[in-house]
Amino acid sequence: MGFLSTIGNFFSGAISAVGRCIGGAIKTAVGSLAHVARTVGGSLGGIFGKAAGLLGRAASIVAGPLGPILGPIVTQIIIEVAARVIERIAQELGIIDKDDKVEEVGYRLEEAGALDDNGQLKHPEWKRPEDFDNLHDYYAYLKQMVPDESIDYGKMKQNRLRYVTVGTAGLTEGWSQRMGIAITDSFILTIGRANLRQGEITAIVNAFKGLGFSSVELEAFLRGKGLSISELNRIREAIISSYQALYPNKTTDDIRLRIQEWRRAVCDDAAVGEQYKDWIQDIQSQADQGLAPEDIDFHHEPSYTKDMK
Repeated sequence: MGFLSTIGNFFSGAISAVGRCIGGAIKTAVGSLAHVARTVGGSLGGIFGKAAGLLGRAASIVAGPLGPILGPIVTQIIIEVAARVIERIAQELGIIDKDDKVEEVGYRLEEAGALDDNGQLKHPEWKRPEDFDNLHDYYAYLKQMVPDESIDYGKMKQNRLRYVTVGTAGLTEGWSQRMGIAITDSFILTIGRANLRQGEITAIVNAFKGLGFSSVELEAFLRGKGLSISELNRIREAIISSYQALYPNKTTDDIRLRIQEWRRAVCDDAAVGEQYKDWIQDIQSQADQGLAPEDIDFHHEPSYTKDMK
């Protein structure tokens, strides 16, 4: 019996409260981030705009079969999974240090773009991303302006989803700059929906870059939208070739099967819910123990997500 077929027996009042809390936080965060993006402008405003778009696109899952309770929970899981692997990529590329966390990146970026009671920049004297050659140098500056001891970790926990999303958007900009190809919102969400491993992500990015694409259009490929049959075939063969360069023990059939798994995750919200059912059940267990929504641990490492390579 599938996960969704037992959904009526799944929800407790506790996890329903978690879903409603996350759903409210998503709506508030999208509006707030979009407002900051318009007010701040420039590259920093672009990061907030990307975060708003990313969270808004992810939240569309609420309108699907997972519904208004499970949907927001799965939305946060998707963001968390994508954020974790992007954090690791940023660390390995030297965009951030090995001990830097994506939510801390988001916290510092939000402080840089914070508005006062009059709707003006709280720190107009601070340098902007445009003043630096790359995100690494800009974030090193932000760590000086917002040292560890000044971070309000209680506030960070209360608003974790927003900080993680902003941090993910920021790190993605640095990743795009380093790789010389745009990392789209849809690709970030596919990372989370399909639980892409780090090596798989590298193979995909290399494939699109090698074909001369200006952005990683994995979702368009998986949905078969906006691309001709010949383009779809070229992309498929490039991904297979790039994948085998990193995983020489994988056969063409193995990779084709994996691509089909990605396609199901992108096209079917229910498949995403099934994929993360153990994680969801862990969240329910925490909620049933009486933990407040902000105390629920979305950052644990279940066994099936440890192999990010």
